[in-house]
Amino acid sequence: MEWYIPFAIILGSLVLLMMLGFPIFISFTIINIVGIYFFWGGADGLMQLSHTIFSSISNFVLLPVPVFILMGELIARSGVFSFTIKTLDKWIGGLRGRLALLGVGSATIFAALSGSAQGTTAMLGSILLPEMYQRGYKRYFAVGSCFAGALAMIIPPSAFAVILGALAEVSIGKLLIGGIIPGLVLAFCYVAYIIIASKVDPGIAQDYSAQKYSWPDKIMSFVKYVLPFGSIMFLVTWLIFFGFCTPTESAVLGVAGSIVLIACYGRLSLGIIKESFVNTVKITVMMFMILTGATAFGQLLAYTGASQGLCEFVVSYNLSPLVTVIIMQVLFLILGCFMEQVSILMVTLPIFMPIVRSLDIDPLWFVILILLNMGVAMKSPPFGLTLFVMQGVAPKETTIRDIYLGATVFIICDLIGLLIVFFFPQLALFLPGFMK
Repeated sequence: MEWYIPFAIILGSLVLLMMLGFPIFISFTIINIVGIYFFWGGADGLMQLSHTIFSSISNFVLLPVPVFILMGELIARSGVFSFTIKTLDKWIGGLRGRLALLGVGSATIFAALSGSAQGTTAMLGSILLPEMYQRGYKRYFAVGSCFAGALAMIIPPSAFAVILGALAEVSIGKLLIGGIIPGLVLAFCYVAYIIIASKVDPGIAQDYSAQKYSWPDKIMSFVKYVLPFGSIMFLVTWLIFFGFCTPTESAVLGVAGSIVLIACYGRLSLGIIKESFVNTVKITVMMFMILTGATAFGQLLAYTGASQGLCEFVVSYNLSPLVTVIIMQVLFLILGCFMEQVSILMVTLPIFMPIVRSLDIDPLWFVILILLNMGVAMKSPPFGLTLFVMQGVAPKETTIRDIYLGATVFIICDLIGLLIVFFFPQLALFLPGFMK
């Protein structure tokens, strides 16, 4: 049987189930069970499926996922990060668009503590948007600056990056560290846009007299509310970089540091701990269920010969590796408008990664490009997850047009950052190159 026949049957059935309204995980489960039964030896194939499901989530490299999620949940639910936001506000001073800049700065720091794009976006929207509206900021501009929360997908620790690394079979530690510079590049693009837009159109962010703070007050606030979070950022990233800890060990140290810090601020309670653990379990179970489906789907494509056949088909066209990467990234951008991010990875990675490796494309660079691309998908109309988060936390006068327009402006910044990392791969590979 030619490779394209099972490929068309499997992919066509998957698309049909999704069009009929089946949840993505249920669609993959049905396809995996039916496909493996008919293409992989009946009952013996189903037995192999059970082994695949168990082995896909019993991998040690996935252990950081629930720990990173727990760390972000503890910090977000305790509310201690609000102190850091107030401190950053003191340091930014009276710059035009200072609250939007504050949003980007807060998102960058909280991204290094949370790993949750939705949680960071919700925090920024609920804290900063009412103040920006009161100060006369244009609504789309104010909303857009809060979408900087999607940086949490890229800047470590990122639970999504761990899932992506496991699916793509690249080093989790190198992927986490590799996201640092690209994440900062995106943050720089956001800051540049805010400053330029505020200069070109002064009405976009009304100028106002900021409260003046003395240098001793600024320094004391920095030492009290920024440096402690900086120590946690060191625990979860640089200990991995220097090889002192694995991602799992650094994640555990990050949770321990977060608990100590929250207790020092007087915000630790049994209620917060319970809520954090419960939500961590919910999110982790959801992600691992998706992961099992993706692994089984990849094995099904490999067993039927579809993956190898498609790989040989693409290679036979003699396209340059860069052109192939461009085509794949454009496909990611299109899918990001209509599908959830992990679902996109489930469909594409079993097909794309063999092609990437056969063309001698650096898998780590390619996966970091995907990470940046999924940050775009998080805010891409009409189905980006952070769009719905923003709609839930934004003040009632915020319209869908404000949310979509604000997201679109910052998507352009994301695409500029994506192009920068595409044309300068060393931005993604420089720090991982120093790791063992």
